[in-house]
Amino acid sequence: MLRKGSACFECRKHKVRCNGLKPTCTRCKRVQKDCAYAAGIAKRTTILEHLEARAVALELKLFELSLPGMHDLTLVSTRLLERLGHLGTLKGESSNAMWLPIYPGFGDEPSDWAEAKPSGMILEGDMIEGYYPLVGRAVIEQQLKSYNWEGMEDLPPPLSRYLICLFLPHRSQYHFFVDVPYFLHCVSLPPSHPQAIHPCFLNACYLAACACAGGVLASLQPIFIQRTRHFLQQSLMFSDRLDHFLWGSLLLGAYFARARRSDEAFVALSSTARFASACGLAENLELPVESNSDPRPRCYLLPPPKNGCELTDRIRFAHSAYLIDQSLTILSEYPAAFDLDDGWKSLLGFDNPLSDHGLQALPMTEANLDDIWTSDIHMKVSLMRLFERVKKFGISHATGCSGTEAEFLALGEDILRQHASIPPLSDPRGLQTFEVVSTFNPHLLLVHTTLYGSGLILWSLRAHEDIVAQGRMLEYLRALVAICKTVRDHGPPSRTQASVISMVHVRNAVRVIARQLQRAGIRENVKLSLSYYSDIESLLDFIEGMTAVFPTWADVPTSLKDTLTAAAKISL
Repeated sequence: MLRKGSACFECRKHKVRCNGLKPTCTRCKRVQKDCAYAAGIAKRTTILEHLEARAVALELKLFELSLPGMHDLTLVSTRLLERLGHLGTLKGESSNAMWLPIYPGFGDEPSDWAEAKPSGMILEGDMIEGYYPLVGRAVIEQQLKSYNWEGMEDLPPPLSRYLICLFLPHRSQYHFFVDVPYFLHCVSLPPSHPQAIHPCFLNACYLAACACAGGVLASLQPIFIQRTRHFLQQSLMFSDRLDHFLWGSLLLGAYFARARRSDEAFVALSSTARFASACGLAENLELPVESNSDPRPRCYLLPPPKNGCELTDRIRFAHSAYLIDQSLTILSEYPAAFDLDDGWKSLLGFDNPLSDHGLQALPMTEANLDDIWTSDIHMKVSLMRLFERVKKFGISHATGCSGTEAEFLALGEDILRQHASIPPLSDPRGLQTFEVVSTFNPHLLLVHTTLYGSGLILWSLRAHEDIVAQGRMLEYLRALVAICKTVRDHGPPSRTQASVISMVHVRNAVRVIARQLQRAGIRENVKLSLSYYSDIESLLDFIEGMTAVFPTWADVPTSLKDTLTAAAKISL
């Protein structure tokens, strides 16, 4: 008799007896079916762990059934949060079918969260989906199935709030750097309110939510693409809330880039860049003129910022646009769509400070620029700018037009300077109030992988001829491997923890290793292959975990394995 669970999948599917022979059991061989077995016996859990998991599920279900409104789903006790840090067995494949991360967003803040840290929390243990709060997938899908999708009417407020809150936990994947509390406030306003979010912006968020959630929601992506494009045309036709038009276009481009639809992404981002320039978003930054001064002719569709809140909105949009644009160039080798003139550089904090435009006197009543320059937002932009410079230097090096020694040393110093100031993955910056994530901060994953990827590429250019450069290259490679292990040691990354650009940086690291193996002689090749073997395994394991979240990139691990096999003559 076989142990329970030891039969092959085919026999278990048809509920017939299996003799357990491997690689092919007798029945599958007779009927010519594919025979496959589970990788191992499922890990047994204790009764206490089962009860704790059940308690979490029942508490969530109770909130869903007994309390009205969106904030019901975010009520959670402090003791429950403490328990969540120890429920390592809750994370698994079955969780993907039951739960969805949802932002703790609307209504009054629950009293149970009064002692929570203002910037969110990071728990060391595993959690379902790596995020808290959660909502049952069936709760969302049932409402979507019952909705009539014919026509272009606004979604009912409860359904709209659900989709917005499904998107916000994944906002780092779309570089969505809005003021979240103010954004949620505007979402809750009636459509007739002047500060209400335009439908083009809302539907772009709905589209991103469906792409992140998967399942039944993924089937609605074509509908929301059509709705987003329809409302973008309406916004442009009537010049209605053009700042929301820019955000909607930007999110649409980010969606296409993430889905590996590069042509559509480039068209969307290019049109967004041209329209932003025509509107004067980055050029028209001067203070409004006083009534007793000579009026300056206005030829921009967007007026200059009137207060600190409007200025920070432009800064946040500029940061998002730059990161999404650079992400497309990394993912598809398309040229950058946004031209970094003086206005854009000012908004991004590059060469020209904002004070050059007279903005130092702008009243900061609702926002503080220091919060931008010290946040994860500006850190990502600075490191992406650094990676862009390293990539250009590498291209010139590969084409025989090597950059100067001073440029190489300047890049190395910039990387070291950034390395000294980079926060650990346990830093909560970027997390909003009441957000709880497990193991590491997903908003900082891109920061680390971009930094170490930049250092690895730069020093690999001279690693074959300089022992110091080789040591620096190995230092950044080991740091990147450590990040990969941190992400993968707790199982496959969840949807909220995944990052396409981080996966590409790790892919670049594998390619760097392949080039080093190709440059080495036969004897050195064998030694290098053995020394890199464990690193390669960790890097590929990280990439495979990311491709499980982003199936359109599923071909990346196979192509890398073929490249390494050809370069190192080893089988992976």
